[in-house]
Amino acid sequence: MNGNGLGQEFKNAPSSFHGTANKKESSYINIEIPQSYGEDKVVILPVNPHLCFSYWEITEKLFRDNLKARLYDNNGNVVHEFGIDKRVGDYYINANLADKRVQMIIGYNKSGNFVELLRSNIIIVPRDYMVYADTYEKGGIGKKEWLKIIEKSKYNSQFSASFLKQEELIKQVNKRMKNMSSSYMEEYSV
Repeated sequence: MNGNGLGQEFKNAPSSFHGTANKKESSYINIEIPQSYGEDKVVILPVNPHLCFSYWEITEKLFRDNLKARLYDNNGNVVHEFGIDKRVGDYYINANLADKRVQMIIGYNKSGNFVELLRSNIIIVPRDYMVYADTYEKGGIGKKEWLKIIEKSKYNSQFSASFLKQEELIKQVNKRMKNMSSSYMEEYSV
């Protein structure tokens, strides 16, 4: 390797490879990205189970002093609030939002009431835990229901044996996964 960490095969590479192409070779288009688009909008995006990113644009017509952004969960509770002092901006929300539906509303207080100006999209924040094979979601079929189905089936003797073998295998895998996830959480907990 040479002094800059590049191997010999890169030493004689064309200048455009190193990012120093002359203007005649360049095919870049110079486009200005506007600071704003002249529309009222607020967007929220999940980053991870404990962090969301929001950005907004508020036109001159709606913008006023003492604006607030409130983050609501699916039960209507305010889980986070911050002030907005500029028309175009962004903000990271660091809160425990795992496995919740949330929405941001921008508004202001008037006579003790919160007046809504803008409403964001609704997001579902990802879980901060693993879902194991023996964990059944709402509306799912649990172990007892599966056993009833097998009992009533004309193939009872064939399927009950294979089901019980699969159930034992799932228990072993879940036990290993739980051990792995708990040691992972201990090692990487924030």
